[in-house]
Amino acid sequence: ELGYAGGETILKEYVREIRPRPARRPALRFETAQGVQGQVDLSPYELELGGVLTSVVCFSFVLAWSRWRFFYFVLHADCFTVMLCHRLAFEELGGVPSEILYDRMKQVVIAVVDGEPVLQDDFARLVNHYDFRVRVLESGYKEGKGKVEKPFQDVETFLDHHTFHSLDDLNAQAFAWRRDELHVTPHRTTDERPCDRLLSERPFLSDLPDHPFRCEQRQRAQTGKHFHVEYRGRFYSVPPQFADRWVTRCLLNGRLWVEVDGEVISEHELRDDDPKFVTLPEHEAAFREMGARRKGTRKAFVSMGPAAERFAQGLDRAQGGASTYHMAQILKLVTRIGHKRVLDALRYATGYEAFNHTAVLRIARARRIGGTASIGEAAIEPPSDAHRPPRTPDSQAPLDDGEPSGQDVQRSLDRYAALIREKSKASAEREDEHGK
Repeated sequence: ELGYAGGETILKEYVREIRPRPARRPALRFETAQGVQGQVDLSPYELELGGVLTSVVCFSFVLAWSRWRFFYFVLHADCFTVMLCHRLAFEELGGVPSEILYDRMKQVVIAVVDGEPVLQDDFARLVNHYDFRVRVLESGYKEGKGKVEKPFQDVETFLDHHTFHSLDDLNAQAFAWRRDELHVTPHRTTDERPCDRLLSERPFLSDLPDHPFRCEQRQRAQTGKHFHVEYRGRFYSVPPQFADRWVTRCLLNGRLWVEVDGEVISEHELRDDDPKFVTLPEHEAAFREMGARRKGTRKAFVSMGPAAERFAQGLDRAQGGASTYHMAQILKLVTRIGHKRVLDALRYATGYEAFNHTAVLRIARARRIGGTASIGEAAIEPPSDAHRPPRTPDSQAPLDDGEPSGQDVQRSLDRYAALIREKSKASAEREDEHGK
């Protein structure tokens, strides 16, 4: 009935003053000896990078005794990227503390059983590599790692007073800020400069392993005929000569790269927007150039004559996309042994369905430049369609040795000679029958 005629803001401020406050959980300040403990935490921020509002995550590592601090900004806070941040911190520090304190970060800990943390499998590899112990705080007890929580206030001040063009620029400025300001300014608790205390603490750290830890996520993947590798519904290009083969796909800190036999053949920034196919300009240009070369190779090959054209058709059926490679190898053979001898070998290869360049080479070696050869006692001529024996479902191609047709099979020269003699003998017997 009396009501309240005042404003809502004044009422809220009044209630805030008279509301009973919960008792704060007591916290005991503790200090650790030199080289014993580091503390790690993550904090998200939104800031402009090159004029674009971007979400980033700050990885913070503090060496407890000296208060030496390491900050590194990333776009993704997955387990592999967090492991990378650890490696960078250890390498800059020049050593590893005996233990590192975490809250229940999902990138590190799956669960805590009987007071002992159960680590993520990948993170356990990092722990074993650098040989440190993982300590995990009780849930909600952030006061236990105040040494790494409070520096985020300094990070916010740093971000508010600087402009950044890119993520690399952000990390470069953060490094200079730590080196030129944070580490040379006396700490409010120790009243000493972190850079001076680090000189005393570093001998107590464990040495780095002989080789760096590999943080990236590595998986086998297939590029497919479109020379792209798939990741999360998007396709990233590789050079077109690596189409339709198995490669190693590597992922780390928003980057994807592809390796073949340990060599990087392609690098991309991960995309979460259109287009679905991400093709680098140099890969597209190489594909167009390769297509032009293939057309030129095929045109040059079939221009040798009908025998070459028939062989090309069989080559397409047997070798598919690799047919132009075989054509190119046969064209090289023309410059070595001559046009006539190659055509002669192509006729034989077509008759025996030996559709690969090595078979053509072997047949050519068994022939004389004149077009016929005496291998043993029989004169040999290419088999004609009229004399070719009919194929049955159970029959094998004369050159197959029981292997699937079209495979690039290495055969001895004696094998070719024997097959040609056998074919010529059968042809001669049929001619005798016709004569009778």
